[in-house]
Amino acid sequence: MKKFPRVMKRIMIFTLFATLFASLVVFGFGVKAANIDIKGVDIIYSNPGEDCSTQITISWHAKSRYSTLIYTLKSDPTYAFATSMLVTGIYDESSFFHYDVAKFYKCTVPLKDLDPDTEYIYKIRCDDYTSEQYTFRTAGASEFTFAYMSDIHAIPYDDLELGMTAVKKLKTVQTLLEKAEDVNDTRLSFIITTGDETWRGSQYSNWLEWSKTQFTSARKDYLWLSCPGNHEYYTQTTNSIWNYYPDKYSSNPSAIYDDPEYFYNTYFNSVKAVPKNGPEGIPSSYYTLYNNILFICIDSMQVGDYGKLNETRAWFERVMQKNEGKYQYIIVYQHYPWYDFVTGEDKYAYRWRDLFDKYGVDLALSGHMHGYLRTKTLYDGKVTTEEKKGTVYVVSPQIGDRPKVTSGDQNKNLIAYRESTKTWTDYSAISTITVTNEGLTYKLIDVDGKVRDTFTIEARRASTISESHKNSIIDSLTFSGTPDSIVCDFKSSYSLYVKNIKVEAGGKSGEVNPSEQKTGYVAAKGLANNTLYDAKVTITFIDDSTYTTSASVVTSGTFGLINNLKANVVNDKMNINWNVSDASLVDQYKIYINDELEGTSTTNSYEIDKSRVEFSTKYTLEAYKDNKLLFHKDFYYGVYGDVNLDGSINDNDVKKLIELIFAGYVFNSGAIKLLDNNNDGIVDIGDAFKILAYQNERVEHLVYNEYEVTFVGYSGNALARVKVLEGEDAVAPEAPTITGYTFVGWSVSYTNVNSNLIVRAIYEAN
Repeated sequence: MKKFPRVMKRIMIFTLFATLFASLVVFGFGVKAANIDIKGVDIIYSNPGEDCSTQITISWHAKSRYSTLIYTLKSDPTYAFATSMLVTGIYDESSFFHYDVAKFYKCTVPLKDLDPDTEYIYKIRCDDYTSEQYTFRTAGASEFTFAYMSDIHAIPYDDLELGMTAVKKLKTVQTLLEKAEDVNDTRLSFIITTGDETWRGSQYSNWLEWSKTQFTSARKDYLWLSCPGNHEYYTQTTNSIWNYYPDKYSSNPSAIYDDPEYFYNTYFNSVKAVPKNGPEGIPSSYYTLYNNILFICIDSMQVGDYGKLNETRAWFERVMQKNEGKYQYIIVYQHYPWYDFVTGEDKYAYRWRDLFDKYGVDLALSGHMHGYLRTKTLYDGKVTTEEKKGTVYVVSPQIGDRPKVTSGDQNKNLIAYRESTKTWTDYSAISTITVTNEGLTYKLIDVDGKVRDTFTIEARRASTISESHKNSIIDSLTFSGTPDSIVCDFKSSYSLYVKNIKVEAGGKSGEVNPSEQKTGYVAAKGLANNTLYDAKVTITFIDDSTYTTSASVVTSGTFGLINNLKANVVNDKMNINWNVSDASLVDQYKIYINDELEGTSTTNSYEIDKSRVEFSTKYTLEAYKDNKLLFHKDFYYGVYGDVNLDGSINDNDVKKLIELIFAGYVFNSGAIKLLDNNNDGIVDIGDAFKILAYQNERVEHLVYNEYEVTFVGYSGNALARVKVLEGEDAVAPEAPTITGYTFVGWSVSYTNVNSNLIVRAIYEAN
C-alpha cells in the first residue's frame, strides 16, 4: 500500500476536523443542549388582533411567572397616564427542548377598545428588569403605507452559506426600513413578513436574534403581521420536518399533518400570538382586518400535497362570507410562491385561483424563492384587462443571502416583471404598499433606495364602515358650551369613516369634513351667552348613511363649575348633593323632576320626599348667577339594583324588578343604567338573577364600570387618556401653550365620572 506523506496526512486530518467543526457549528455545536438564560423579558411582539383598529395583542417571554404590561398613548412619553396590567404567564418547558433548551413563561395580552389611527407605546416589567419601549399604531388612517419582506433567516452565527454576517443582516433590515420610509415620505404603519424569519425555528437563539434592537428596530417599532415559512418548522439537523422521522410516515405521508408534536408549528406558535380565528388545528393561519383591508395569512406548510388544503379552502370561504362588506381590499399572503421565480412554474396559484377569482382577491404575496416576480393581473389563470377582476401575484426577494437566477420561461406571458437580486447591493430588497380609497400602490425598493418596480391596483369596491365603527363614533360624541358657541367633540381617530358632521343650535350651524380637515370637533358659533340651547348633530358616514342626535347645552364661560353630582337615598328622603368649584359664581340653583320645576336652593344640596320619586326619575340641576344660566345637566339615581329606593339591595328589589319585567314596564335610559347589571343593553330577568346572586354573596359586585376620559387639545389631538372607576375623578394633563391664545379651562367637568368623556381644552384669542 502506498503511504501518504506526513504533510498530506496532516492536511487531511485538518480538513476532516474543519468540516466536522463547521457542521457542528451549523447544526448545533454553537448552541449547546443547555438552558438559554433569557433576560427578564424577551421575544416581544406586537401582534395583530382580529380588527386592528381597536384590537392589538402583545406577547412576550418572561423569566418569572408574573410580569407587568404598561402602555399608553405616544403623546404621553412619561407614562403619566399609563395603564398597567399584571400578567400571569404560562410556563413552557417543552417547545424548545431538542437543541436550545429554553424554559420561559409565555405571556399574551389581547388589548381591546383601543383608539383607531393612534400610536401607542409600551414596556414590560418583570422582577427588576424593564424592557425597552415598543410601539404600535392601530388602523384607521385614511391613507397609510406598510412594508412587506420575506426570507430574513435570522441566525446568531457568521460565515454560513447564508453569505452575510448576523449583524450585517439585522443592519440591512434596518436600512431597508429607513429607505422605505424615505422613499414614501411617511412612517410605516406595520410590517408583513411572508415567512423564514429564522434559519432554524427549533433554535431559540434564532428567535432571540430579533431582540438585538441595537441593530434593527423592526420588531420594536412596528406592528408585525407574521406568516410562517418552512424554516419556522425546521429542526436543527434537517432541512425538512419530513426527514425528522423518515420511517415513521413512510407508509402514510399525510399522517404527519396530524402529529401535534411535529407538525403543529410548535416553534412559531410559542413565540407569536396571532388571532385565534384560523382553521381548526392550524392556529398559524389567521385573518385580520386592518382598516379597509382584509388580510388572510395561510400557513403554506399545512396545505401541501398531503396537507389540509381542503380544510383551509373551506375556512377561507367562511372568512370571506363572515367579513363581507367590511373591507375594500383583500390581500392574501403565504410563504411558498404562487409562481416559481426560477422557472416561472405555477407552484401554488392553481390551488387557490378559483377562490381568489370568486371573492376578488386584489393582491397575493409570497416569498421563499430568493428573487422577485410579479405577474400581470390574472383571472382564471389568464391575463385579464377586465375591470374589477383579477389578482396580482408577487414573490418577494430575500434579505442578504443566496440570490437565485432564472433558468426557465414557463408562463412567460403571465409574468409582468422578474429579476434576480444577484447584482444588487447586499442582495436585498423590501416592498411597500400604499393604501388609499382609490387603490393600492406597490414599490420594490433596494438597499440603495432605488425603486426597482412599481405598479398600482385600482380599487374595485367602495369604502366601507362597520356598524361597530358607527356606534363607536356615535358613542364618542360629547357636547359643551363656550361663551358664544356649542361644541360637539368626537374622536378624531374615527375621521376616516365620516364624510360630514354638522351641529345646529339657535339658528346657527357649523360643519366639518373630518376625513379632510383632520379635526375632532365641530361648533355652532355666534350664540348668546348663558343660554340653554337644544343642539342637533347630524353625522354623514362614508357609506352615505346618517345619524342624528340632540342635547341640551348651555353657552357659558364657566368651566368645571359643578362636580360630584349625586342622588342618594337617606331614610325616607332622596338627597341631591353636588360640589361647586367657586360658590361666588352661583346665587341660585333650580332642581327639576322629569322636566318639571321641583324647587330652588341657594346651597349645594336639595331634599325630596322619597314617595314622590321612582328609580327611573330624571333629575335636572341648573345653576344661575344674576338670572343667567351657567350650568345644566340631567342625571338619574345611581345605586345599582336598588329598585325600591330604600338604600340597600335585597330580595325586595328582586321581587319588584321581576314584577316590572313581567308587567311589560318600559325602562327609560336612566333605569337601564341603574338596572342593566349584566351590561347587555336591556333590563330583563337576567338582571334580576344577578341582583339575587349579589344579595346572596355569590358575586362580588353588580356592575364594575371603568370609563375612559380623553383630554384633547386645541386641534382635537389626544393629550391623554385616563381610565377611572365610576364615581372617581380624572387627573387632567397640563394644557399646551398656544401662541396667540390663552387657555381658559376644560370644556366639561371630569370629576365623579359616570361615562366615557371627551374633555376639550378651551382657548380664547388674545
